Amino acid sequence: MEKKAKIWVFVEVEGGAPSRVSLEALSKARQLGVEEAILLTEHADSVLPILEHHGARRVLLHRDRSYAEFPVLAAVNTIAWLVERHSPDLLVFGSTYYGREVAARLAARINCGVITDVVDLQIVNGTVEATTLALGGSYRVRSTLTGSRHGVVLIRPKAFDAIPEDGETEIEEICTVIPGDSKRIRVVENVASGKLGMDLEAANIVVSGGRGMKEAANFELLRRLARLLKGATGASRVAVDLGWAPYSIQVGQTGKTVKPQVYLACGISGSFQHLIGMTGSRTVIAINTDPDAQIFSVCDFGVVGDTLKVLPQLIQDLERRKESNRLD
Repeated sequence: MEKKAKIWVFVEVEGGAPSRVSLEALSKARQLGVEEAILLTEHADSVLPILEHHGARRVLLHRDRSYAEFPVLAAVNTIAWLVERHSPDLLVFGSTYYGREVAARLAARINCGVITDVVDLQIVNGTVEATTLALGGSYRVRSTLTGSRHGVVLIRPKAFDAIPEDGETEIEEICTVIPGDSKRIRVVENVASGKLGMDLEAANIVVSGGRGMKEAANFELLRRLARLLKGATGASRVAVDLGWAPYSIQVGQTGKTVKPQVYLACGISGSFQHLIGMTGSRTVIAINTDPDAQIFSVCDFGVVGDTLKVLPQLIQDLERRKESNRLD
């Protein structure tokens, strides 16, 4: 009988709840016949019911307040301790700031390989196979980890759907002491950045701007259009680097990954770094003055024209229709 791969999903906690990418990873693991998770938090009572609702059938739980104050090294120490005792084949992390830092340090600690930006996971002949995108999503690369007993992968947000599935969850309480050397890096303050409208990653419609917006003031056009469409505002890396938009709304390889019903790219050329962040969009609409812009090769509908002339007309038409419907 073929040996079943042992896959663990690391559950990242945000505001007393599991992060969305952790739930997405759990759903994918469930499809592979694996439902094991690692949860490190002192606030487990609010997280466990959500994990149970999303298919976690076994949770390795360690309750300790150190994970809030010393999140990175404390987590690395505990996971390495668990790996030594249970020898999982693969550990799955979400590709977030925290997930990347913990995964990188853990891989160095347990001496294993890492595959980042994973968009699919399969078990082929008993081996875990990870799929990543290359050249702006033009190619899919399938890879396996060899040469060590364990492996680490980081999955891209929105790569999988977080599908609920109720069931009973077995909790295994971990009893270990976090050593003093895991408390060298301490969180002294958490500062929440102000939200700019709807959450970018959860929006069904995203209106993004790039170099073609010309200056920061013109991003108000994007925000007005996004509000009319009940969507969120995004930006390319160039726009963020120029200081026209905050990093929190950057879409792309080094920013957010979005998967809306409609993605409107305004003055965005379509570099492969940007395309990676919006390749899962159902419908892509592009506005650009350059008819040879790369964005036109991936869009469903394209407008060759000046974004700063097209957007005001579109906004005016939508506002007129909205007012007409209100009067009716």
